[in-house]
Amino acid sequence: MMLAEIIKMFKESDGFLSGEEMSRRLGITRAAVWKKIKLLREKGYEIEGTTAKGYRLLKAPEFSVEELRTLIALPLESNPPLPPFARGGQGGILGKEIFFLESIDSTNAFAMELAGKGAVHGTVVITDNQTKGKGRLGRIWVSPPGSNIY
Repeated sequence: MMLAEIIKMFKESDGFLSGEEMSRRLGITRAAVWKKIKLLREKGYEIEGTTAKGYRLLKAPEFSVEELRTLIALPLESNPPLPPFARGGQGGILGKEIFFLESIDSTNAFAMELAGKGAVHGTVVITDNQTKGKGRLGRIWVSPPGSNIY
């Protein structure tokens, strides 16, 4: 979850964030902040690092599991209200484990395979592209890359 906190800090900032400020707010060392920044860069975030200024987010990927985790943790408003077990975040089961795959034949087939292997209840499977997705009544579900998440 710490990556999501760093992303949130960047999005709330209108400029550079010092490594010292980030380490203070996160309760970790500056070296640990650097390692988290490195990990975010590996995940597709463009982050500028400048001596004496700190870090600045230049560009974020269109979709990230870290941001999805943050969204799932938010309390859901629904009518009628969802039962507590169905909610995300504290006390809920949704998104305890999230798989994001660039492309897969079917998210449903993969989820069923994971369930057969003992996946955590509430596991979420998401992709940018399904090659054999199915809709209602077994109809073909067209799910090209870059147009949605499935």
